[in-house]
Amino acid sequence: RRNNVLIVLVVFFLFGLGFGIFSFKGFSDFKAAAQTYLESFVDLRTDSGFLKITVNSFLVSLTYIVLCFIAGSSALGIVVLPFVVALRGAVYGALMALLYSEYALKGIAFNAVMVLPAAAIFTAALILAARESVGFSLRVARLTLPRTSPSNLYYDFKNYCGRYLVICLLVLVSALADGLISRYFSDSFSL
Repeated sequence: RRNNVLIVLVVFFLFGLGFGIFSFKGFSDFKAAAQTYLESFVDLRTDSGFLKITVNSFLVSLTYIVLCFIAGSSALGIVVLPFVVALRGAVYGALMALLYSEYALKGIAFNAVMVLPAAAIFTAALILAARESVGFSLRVARLTLPRTSPSNLYYDFKNYCGRYLVICLLVLVSALADGLISRYFSDSFSL
């Protein structure tokens, strides 16, 4: 019962993942976006050094984390956050569907080695960030109810920011893993 928010967020991620996989062939714009994403993913990792890959991966991932942080500091975050998690699931799902359908065994190997390790770490960070944001958003939303007595959110917000610093460290670990894997395995697992 204490993890009901976490379970709902995981379900939204899995829903997004399934949507990305199963709607891949049905929508040509979705397929084109996945192809563009894969091309930029591969281009960055074949022509760049460790630092550039790590910084790029960190900044792309940080975009989702910042979006979760901002949504969590408003009363509407409760509604927005599951869709942010589902969006990232849809991106991963479309990427997997493209790799598996276009590149067969080579795509499966590329996904398993080049995409999944960093994606798993980042997904855990994203879901944790969304959970923290939903909790803080609920506190903010409760203050807007008519019969709620006013309270100070200073310490809650301070804890919220502290937890996000830890989550940002997890995102950095994900980016470092992406940079290391891309640097050392990109030649062996090229598409």
